[in-house]
Amino acid sequence: MKKISIHLLVTFFMLTSYNNLFSQCTSCSLSGPSEINLNQTRTFSTSTLSGANYFWSTTGGLTIVGSNTSSSVSVKGTTAGSGKICVTRYKNGSEPCCYCRTINIKPPCTVPSVSIAQEPFGCQGDVLTFNAVLNPSNASGSYNWNVSSGGTIIGSNSNKTLNVQSSTSFGFSISLTFTSTCNNTQVNAFTLAQFLDCGFVISPNPSSDMLIVQPTTENDKATKPYSVEVIDQNGEVQLKAKVNKDNNQIDISNLPNDLYFVRVVMNGKVIKTTKLIKK
Repeated sequence: MKKISIHLLVTFFMLTSYNNLFSQCTSCSLSGPSEINLNQTRTFSTSTLSGANYFWSTTGGLTIVGSNTSSSVSVKGTTAGSGKICVTRYKNGSEPCCYCRTINIKPPCTVPSVSIAQEPFGCQGDVLTFNAVLNPSNASGSYNWNVSSGGTIIGSNSNKTLNVQSSTSFGFSISLTFTSTCNNTQVNAFTLAQFLDCGFVISPNPSSDMLIVQPTTENDKATKPYSVEVIDQNGEVQLKAKVNKDNNQIDISNLPNDLYFVRVVMNGKVIKTTKLIKK
């Protein structure tokens, strides 16, 4: 009974001394991340003082790897959740300093795969849309698209979706670099633009005033009249005109600046549908 009482008194004295030390010390600096991945080891450090002693400790899902008595320490995340890392620096004749930081321990991250989907296929001269397809779909990160000659990027090249104005004569390739927030890992994707044999080209696109709709080959499309409809995003026909190879211009200057769809109809059959940017 007497031995138990002595052990309790010693433990109480040590805890009291440690708490008094923390209550009396100034704040140390602490360099290192505020979160680490599960099973990942990261390094933390504090400011140095010649002749000083150091003591590091952890709580929760954190474990010290190696020594805990130098100005830096290696800490491993062992359980998802959170934990604290604490440091004390002390030296005879100097005021001690101490500091604790809460660390978030994340489950191990997964580097996603990425591919490119074209939606839908279009005709040469059309504005084509490409989407980044991520697996898993909720992966986070940044996008950087590039297009070879034969295509011109419309708008931003750093979104999940890319719009490209295609040439009337040449195909083009699309490449994407996705930088994942999982350890800043980069993954890449590549594809070739796919085209339909539509027989018509609509230009310029984007357009501000006159729109030209003309056949691309000398066939029946070049000799027969056809109807052109400009449709808004609500599905309402805003403009309709009868045109042929010699009279193939449509004035769209009175339309508000927006995204539209242009539909070419011949003999009651839709020959081509494409996006139009009015600016």
